Amino acid sequence: MSSNQLATNKISVNSADQDDHIESVTVFQVNRAEIKRRVVLELKQGQNLIDIERLPNCINEDSIRVDGTGTAMIFDVVYHNPHKQPNTPNATKSESLAVSLRALESLQKEREVAQEQSNVLSGYGKTLNSERVNIEDMGRFLDIFGPRKIAISKQIQELDIKIENAQKEVDQARAEVHVDDRGMKRKTKITVTVLAEVDGPADLLLTYVCRTQAGLLCEDWPGVALTLSTASPQQGGDVPKLSAWQIGFPAPAPLLSYSLAIPAPPPPPGRSAPPPPGDD
Repeated sequence: MSSNQLATNKISVNSADQDDHIESVTVFQVNRAEIKRRVVLELKQGQNLIDIERLPNCINEDSIRVDGTGTAMIFDVVYHNPHKQPNTPNATKSESLAVSLRALESLQKEREVAQEQSNVLSGYGKTLNSERVNIEDMGRFLDIFGPRKIAISKQIQELDIKIENAQKEVDQARAEVHVDDRGMKRKTKITVTVLAEVDGPADLLLTYVCRTQAGLLCEDWPGVALTLSTASPQQGGDVPKLSAWQIGFPAPAPLLSYSLAIPAPPPPPGRSAPPPPGDD
């Protein structure tokens, strides 16, 4: 690389974390919605390669438009088909959820055993009768009952704290698995090449059309006012077909032959016309 060439600045944008940057949503009657999403960037002088990832799979490729602000120039826009991307489900997250669930279940069973011990101890104490048990036996029981009851109560309290923490771990692991599952529905990537004259901030306005069949959405539209439209969404169409043209000098007009019949002169006055040949 020569000293005059600048290295390409690569920027990765996770759109799933920037759904609050959606500026407008227009919903059409044909199960389509047009979304306008703003992407805030810090560009470097020269070529910037921007990967806008985790866009919904339901994007219509022909509807994608990218507009920029400032002096930066958009050089190229490339759409990456989500169905051609490799499926890489995160098995580690699922295994982490299973481990957290087993730990929570073990703590819950341990607490059930401790609670049963506390109930048995309290129930046995209620069965003692001063008429049938002498004072010495009663004293020995109370000496055992007090410390044992306190120990079991402390054990239950500690288990409650552990169960609460284990439940939080389960909730977090379950949320991560849910996010991973949703990520399978957001595998579209758009690569935008931008040429910048100087370093500085820039905004891109990404517009695309999504399918919204059965009211199912592939992305969140938090706090965005929806606009209903009876028009058709703007999206690409087929290239018109042109018939073949022939270039050259025009062919000359065809020559037409005409047969001109000259009529015979009329007979002199006072004379009848001679009979036609063959008449006697």
